[in-house]
Amino acid sequence: MAAPGGILRAPSAPSLFLLSGPRGSGKTTLCRHLCDRARQAGLRVRGLLSPALIEEGQKAGIEAEDLATGLRLPLAGRGGPGLAFPGLDPWRFQESTLVWGNEALRQAAPCDWLFIDELGPLEFTLGAGWVAAFPLLADGYYQVAVVVVRRELLEKARSLWPSACMIDAADPAPLLDLLP
Repeated sequence: MAAPGGILRAPSAPSLFLLSGPRGSGKTTLCRHLCDRARQAGLRVRGLLSPALIEEGQKAGIEAEDLATGLRLPLAGRGGPGLAFPGLDPWRFQESTLVWGNEALRQAAPCDWLFIDELGPLEFTLGAGWVAAFPLLADGYYQVAVVVVRRELLEKARSLWPSACMIDAADPAPLLDLLP
């Protein structure tokens, strides 16, 4: 299938990978490593990463990083100002970052490798967060998409993307094998 910009989807291999693992298992670190390798191979990398902000050994916040520009903005913090969502206490989300991140996702295709870190309860249950990811993934203007999904939401993700390949962060070999 040809996409804008001449990108072709590989019909013989899954192009969508659902990456999961326990909190702190290195999912974002793995995505960053894959981004670096894809760029070194000359591939167009797009999407969002959500690295944790660690203070005094504790997760104090979350940033959002646009892989197209490298721009990083604060996404969520513990308490304080921001949007509160049911079931996600103590996290407060920055509305302006959510708007910015969704616009980055709308501009992400076409690309070779697409990363979305992460789709969680905010997206699957509350209809907020990185909601622009759903039409982006459905359009398929990427060769490979890596989507971080919490384990407890994998069944919901599988119902949306039944042909997706499941990858555990503890065994990322299938993803690593796709890059030189």
